[in-house]
This record gives sequence, C-alpha cells and structure tokens, in this order.
Amino acid sequence: MSAVGSTPKGTWSLVAGWGLIVGGTILTVSVFVDFALGDGFAWWTLAWMFVLCPEGVRYLDAERGSGRIAARIQALLPWRLGAAALLLWAGLITDWARGHGTDWLVLVAAVLVLASVAVTAFASVTARAERRRARTEGADALG
Repeated sequence: MSAVGSTPKGTWSLVAGWGLIVGGTILTVSVFVDFALGDGFAWWTLAWMFVLCPEGVRYLDAERGSGRIAARIQALLPWRLGAAALLLWAGLITDWARGHGTDWLVLVAAVLVLASVAVTAFASVTARAERRRARTEGADALG
C-alpha cells in the first residue's frame, strides 16, 4: 500500500491547514520586511493573507475543532475574496500610476479573484433567498 493510501484523511487536512497558515504567515511577514528594506509594498503578496491564513485555520478547525470557526470563516469567504481583489487591483493601479508595466500574472489573478467574488456573492444571495423561502413556506404550512 502506498504512503498516500495508508495515511488517514484527517492527517492530510491537518498538514494542509498548517501549511497554509505557515505559508500565509511567511508571505505576510515578507511584505513588511520588503517594505522596511525599501523594496516597495507588495500589494499582491499581502492579498494572499486574506486567502491562505483563514483557509488554514478553517482546515484545522474542521478537522480538530468544533467546526464553528470553520463555518464562520466559510461564511466570510465573499468578504475575504473581496479584500484580496481590492488589494490586487490597488497594487495594479498603483503600479500603472507610477508608470510601471503590467504584471500579467497579477492581472490574471485579479480578474479571476474578482470573478470568484461575483460567483461567491451570487451563490450567497441565492442560498439566503432559498433559506428565506423555505422558512416562509414552513410558516405557511403551520398556520
């Protein structure tokens, strides 16, 4: 049996969670170190802080905790993606205002994150409407 098949699924969730937390922390610290050293402010690197660290905490809580924190972090997904998109676009606009060229990888990421914000917001609104509809139908059936 391979090592992947012999390891419980929960172990991989914990490894992924800790990896996301460590990676997100390193990226976040590097933003401020680069800024202090005069290398500029890396907006796009900071944007990952809103994605990696919370997802790592969500993985850990879903595996080892009660799941309440994971549910709250998942509920904040549209807002976290929105903050990441805002930082990505702020970095692109700042670079364009300074006369720098376009970093195409960051531009593609900014467009994709913005699209995911739209999809996530739409899914959130439709889920909320569905819950509201189910509640009113349940109340109508009772009374």
